[in-house]
Parts: sequence; structure tokens; C-alpha cells
Amino acid sequence: MNNSRIGNLLNYNKSEKECLLKNHEINNSRLKAKTSPRETDLVIFLGHKKYVFQSRYLKSMLKEVMDGKISAKSALFSIKKHYLDDSGQTKKAQEALVDVFPEIEFFEDIIQNQENISIGQNSYSGFKYDFENYNGKDLFDEIVIDCLQCIANCDDDTEASAVQIIGLLEDRITDIRKLNTQQQARINDLIGSLLQDYKKSKLEDIFHYDTHLSTVGIYLAVTQDSYLALKYFLETEEGTYDLNFQDKTSGDNLLITAVCHKSEDCLEILINERKKHGKSVDMPINKNGETAFLLSAKLGFFNAFELLCKAGADTTKLTNSGMDWLYLALSSKDNSFIEKILQENEHLPDPLCSKVIQQSKGILEYASIFSCDDLVIKNLPKEKLQISQLIFKLHFLGLILSKASGSIGSVSRAVLSDYLKKYADLRQNAIAKNLKVVIENEGHWVNLTTHPKNNPIKEKCRCVNLMFNDLNRHTKAYIALDNNPNSNDEKFIIDCNGGAEPVKLESTTKITGFLTEKKKSIGKECSGVTVFKVVQLNEEDNSFKEKIKAAREKSHYIEKNLQLIFKKHVVEKRQATGNCTYFSPMLALSTLWGVIDLEQRGVSWEANSAYFQKLKAACAKQENYQAFESWLSKTVLKEAMEIYSKMDVEQFKEKYPQLYIEKIDILTRSLAQLIIDSKNQKDLAEIVALIPGNLFQAVFSRMYSHSDQKLPEPFLIYLAYNHSKKFSKILQIVSQEQVEKLLSIEDILGISLLDHISMDADLLGKFSNKAQAIIEKLLQEEVPTNLITFNLKKRKQSFGDSSITKKSKCELPFFNDFK
Repeated sequence: MNNSRIGNLLNYNKSEKECLLKNHEINNSRLKAKTSPRETDLVIFLGHKKYVFQSRYLKSMLKEVMDGKISAKSALFSIKKHYLDDSGQTKKAQEALVDVFPEIEFFEDIIQNQENISIGQNSYSGFKYDFENYNGKDLFDEIVIDCLQCIANCDDDTEASAVQIIGLLEDRITDIRKLNTQQQARINDLIGSLLQDYKKSKLEDIFHYDTHLSTVGIYLAVTQDSYLALKYFLETEEGTYDLNFQDKTSGDNLLITAVCHKSEDCLEILINERKKHGKSVDMPINKNGETAFLLSAKLGFFNAFELLCKAGADTTKLTNSGMDWLYLALSSKDNSFIEKILQENEHLPDPLCSKVIQQSKGILEYASIFSCDDLVIKNLPKEKLQISQLIFKLHFLGLILSKASGSIGSVSRAVLSDYLKKYADLRQNAIAKNLKVVIENEGHWVNLTTHPKNNPIKEKCRCVNLMFNDLNRHTKAYIALDNNPNSNDEKFIIDCNGGAEPVKLESTTKITGFLTEKKKSIGKECSGVTVFKVVQLNEEDNSFKEKIKAAREKSHYIEKNLQLIFKKHVVEKRQATGNCTYFSPMLALSTLWGVIDLEQRGVSWEANSAYFQKLKAACAKQENYQAFESWLSKTVLKEAMEIYSKMDVEQFKEKYPQLYIEKIDILTRSLAQLIIDSKNQKDLAEIVALIPGNLFQAVFSRMYSHSDQKLPEPFLIYLAYNHSKKFSKILQIVSQEQVEKLLSIEDILGISLLDHISMDADLLGKFSNKAQAIIEKLLQEEVPTNLITFNLKKRKQSFGDSSITKKSKCELPFFNDFK
């Protein structure tokens, strides 16, 4: 470090000054090696100063001067011209030249002190040095010249010259290794000088004051995808670089940087380097919570993805926003990458073990969101595809019946649209057909009602208009209560997903809205809606509370509209709550079904209690939404069970036990709801017929493992009369109290059922003494095989279904089973 460099330290702040001095100390041993004379070096003393000549070219120039052939000034001019062309004679380049060749100062000292120094032909004879003949070719000089040219360019473009030095290393790495130790040390100093300038230019966004130059070099090598340059810095600067370096802006570490720049070779070298030092490939994470593994999935960089998996990357990690590797992979929309990660590979994580995917309707939902469902269906192995299809159906069924967590987003909305069409065609239902049109028209207002003609109280009447809009991959339904939904006069937006952000509808006039302050009631007392009063954009500077206050002062309709259309006692359903509260689209369909039903019967929407009562009654009508939900749930259950019957269930249970339990629980809760909602034995028969035999006991066992879920007695009685074998299995599950009650029902134990029970020693062993006494008594009695009678009055009390007891014996399905 020359005097000018030391002087420059005064221009740095304390932290940077300490850093530069520290770097200088680390390189001190190299500096000694650089200046220590060798046998082939020429050492000259001038006064009290010592000059060590190592360059053959400089030795030749010294010989010319000492022979008196040229002056020291001419020699100095020739030296600068040799190492620095005309365009490269910048101040930085000249300083770097003196740094790499301190002996150049000999010529400068001669020039400054030439009156006191006499150099003649014999001035060097006492050194006994045999000058080498310089033939104009020197590998060391060539490399120095290339480095100095990069430094000269630094004044114009620091980053470009840094990139150039990496290119130089790529080209010259073999030559550099041929140099002796002192020469290599001098080349390292030149490169360090360049890296110092690059670091200084990037202190604000990438580097820290204490970032060692070796780390800067490694970072630069990775960004330029230069594994040769990376190996050079790792080998020559071992012990000084920071493997845990993170840039200031994003917090990306070196592995992440390699992934971002698609530097596969560099990534592999860095992975091995971290392993050598016992460091994880998952740390440190960047500011988004991403690891190199997660980022490789996000960017669709398969080779990096596989490398990191083999290196032991944690495949269960999530980003700060809760996204895992499979979600990020599907969002990459890189078809080639998605194909590879779905195929069987022992080194890659299992898509069905994805944390995010397990929390929803599975991989098929996210594949649809990112428009790669056909690709997933084609490339997912058969057994995993069947499991995925079952997961999707069961979760969708759970959402319909409010027995699964989550929301009905854009994918479910598309599926729901298909089912509405099937239902409309099957039942010739005009309302279902209209609602299909409504939920398909994303971003466009659809009129659900009209204004009554010649209504004298027009102020009290409003149209109901609906718009669906996908925002952040969640479906939001906006209902405008206004004469003209495209006007900005008096418009209210009801956000059917709740949430905590004002609505922004790009398809209208970029309107914004206000949230109701009743956040605590969202998803509990009310139906999870949020009412927005539309305001102009120039009011954006107002505070949130001021906006709420202004909205309420300007219009008294906000609370009334909220209570009128979505008041809790229209439909008693709690809302699903995830990371925010979602309005149930099924509840919206139920309400809107009632609105359209009234409209078709000539009852227009009005903001009064009389209309509210009519709407409540319309929502409760069996033939409206409830009929659709009943059909839909049974249809989805049937489709799910068809998939179940074709798959290897044991493999599913063994390979994905937690996933199996979660989805069976959803099925269990859904079946319990379907059984409770059944109106007659025909409904029960349809449900029982859909459940495969190998699943029957497993499902109902899970049902009884939940304290809040019990099979209703009418269903058990139905099984006893119609499915004796299944009933005997159920008796192993239900409580002893319920067993005793069932066995006490007159004539419930026919010959067939009695045989099943008496032949099952394990079952009998589980019975209470009272239940066993009932069985023993019946076995001792003679039971007619051709006639079963029963008490209709008692049967009515047990079943609780008056519609069934009105039928004759021969019409009852359980009676016919015993003929």
C-alpha cells in the first residue's frame, strides 16, 4: 500500500477505514512474499532505499539506464507506454502499476535526485547480476497489462470493468497458475484493487463495509456464472471469505445468488464448500423467507432443485407468505420443470407431502389456478393422481356442507358453475341457469333484479347486481345495491369474502371503499360480509377512521343493507375462517336463489322488513337452493366413492397416513351432515349405497371418535331393517347405552341380524350384561322366518318420520328385505 493509498484512507468513515486496514493486515503475509527477493531478482540500493527488480522488462530498462543508453525519464515513459496504452493512463491505473511494480519508483527517484546521482556503465557491476535477455514476451507482463486495462476502464464503468476482470480470470486462470508465488501475489493485488472499487460502488445496495474483498470476488464470480473464477477466489483466499454473506437489499445469500443467475456449476461448488465447513444449504434465508431450494422451485431451475435436494435441503420450509416448494413450482408455469418434479424420482420430494397442498383441495386445485391442470394430470403417477382426485372431491364436498376449512375460490367457482349447468339441464331449473351465468361473468355486473314499474316509492327500491372478481387467487363477489351499478352516485359494494382491504374494481372506475368497523362479528354473527361505500379517488389522503365516519354520515343505508340481505337468521351457517374470514359462496347462492325466486314471482327487492321476511321464507324453500345442495353433495360423494373404489386404499393409508386421516375426517363430517339432512328412507338408501363396504366401518368409527358426532337413531334403525351385516358392524362402534336402546326396540332383531350377532364372539364380548341378556332371550325364543311384525306406533316414536309411517308395510324397504 503506497503513501497515496494510505492518504486516501482519510476520506473514508471510521467503519470503512477499519475494514480497509483489516483487509490490508490479512494480506500482509502475501505482501511480504511479493517483495521478498529471490535468487533471480535484482536488488539495488539507492541511498537508504532498496529496490527489488523482478520483471524481466523492468530489468532490461534498468540495464539501459545504467548503461547510459537512455535517461531515467525516457525509461519511465517507455515503461508506462509498455504497461499502459494511451487510453489506459488514468490515475487509478498508474497507481495500480506502481503497486504491482514498486521498483518503478527507482526511476522516479533517479529523476528527482539526478543531480546527486551519477549512473555510469559500471554502476551495477558490483551486484554480480547477469541480466536476462528480454525478448518482448513475458507471461506475467501480459497478465498485468490485461489487469491494468480493466482498472483503467473502471473510471468509466465500475461494474463493466469488474465483469471484465472475471472474464480475464476465465481466460487466464491457467496462465496465472504458472506464475511464481510473488507474481501471483502481485496479480491478486491488482484484482483486489479492482474489487475494492466495485465494492465501494455497491455499498448502498449489496455489500457491507466489513465485506472482505474475497467475498466480493466470489459474489461477482457467481453472478457471472464463472466457476473458474469462483474456484480461483476460494483457493487463493481461503479463510477470508464469508460463506454466509447476504446482500443488503434482498438478503440473498451466495447459494440463492447462484440460483438467481442460473449458475449451476457455481451452485455445486458452493454446496460442497458449505458441506466442507459443516454449514446448512438452507441458511441464511432471504428477506422473503426463501431458501435456495424454494427459489429454485419458484424459478423452475430443475438442476439446482435436484442438486439442493440431494444436498439435504429442507423441503418442508415455507416462505414468509406461507408458500412451499410445490406451490412455487406450479406458479413458475415452467412446463418442463413441472413435468420433471411430478415424475417418480427418489431424490425429489413427494408432491402429495406438500404442506400447502395438503391444507386445501390438493394439487389439482393449484394446478387449475396456474393453468397447468392438464400437465399435472398427464404426468402425475396413476396412484398419486387417484389420491389427488379423491382429495379434491372430498374437500369440495366438505366445503359445500361447511365441513372443511378454506374458501371456495376461483377453481371451486368454476367447478360449481359446471354443476349448476348439470343441475339446470337435469331439473330444467331456470334459477340455476341464471346463477351459472352470474358466477361465470367475472368482472361484469349482472342484474339479478329489476325495478318494479310505476313504483311511487322509487327511493326505497334498489336493484341487486352481482359481480365476481378474482383477487389474489380468491374469488370475491361484489353486490351493488343501486339503480345503475355503473354510476358513482349511490353505490354500495358488499365484499362476500370479508377480509381487511378496501375493494378495487379495475373494471369499473377504479373505485375504492370503506370497511365496516364490526370486524369482530365477521364470520360469527353476520355472514362474513364487508360493506363498502364508494368514494372518489381524490379522498385517498383521508385517514381510515375519517373515511368510515364520512361514509356513514353521507348515507344511512350502509348498516341497513348489511342487515337486510345477509342478516344471520336468513341462513344459519358459520363462516370458514382461514388466514382471513371468507364469506361462504354457498350462503350467497342460497340468498341470491331466494332473491331471484321472489323476482320471478313478481316480488322486487325493497329495503324493508316485509321483503326481508319474504326473502327468509324463499331461502328456506326446499325446492330452491336446498334441493340443489342436496343433489350436488350426493353427486360429488358418488364421484368421490367411484374414485375410492378404483384406488389402492391400503397404499394411501400407509404412505400418507396423516393425509388419509384428514380426508376421511372430512368425509365423516360430510356424511354425518348428509344423514342428518335426510328426509326419508330413500335419501338414507342413496347414501348407504354410495359407501363402499371396505370404507363403511372406518368412516363411522372415525365419526364416533369425535365427541360431537353421533349417528342419528333413525339411521341405525334403517340399517337394522335393511342392512343387517352393516348394522352388526355398527354395533361394535356405538355406545353401550345406544346398543341397549336399539336392541330393546320391538322386532328390530330379525333372524338374519340375530344370526350375524350371535355368530360374532368378539361383538358379543363387547356388549353390556343387559345387551347380552336381550340377545340370549331372543335366541331361546322361536322367531318365525316368514313373518316379521312390528308396532307402528313404537316404530314412529323411534324413527321420528311421519312420512314413512303413513306407508303400508309392504312399501317399506326394510320390510321387503325379510320377505
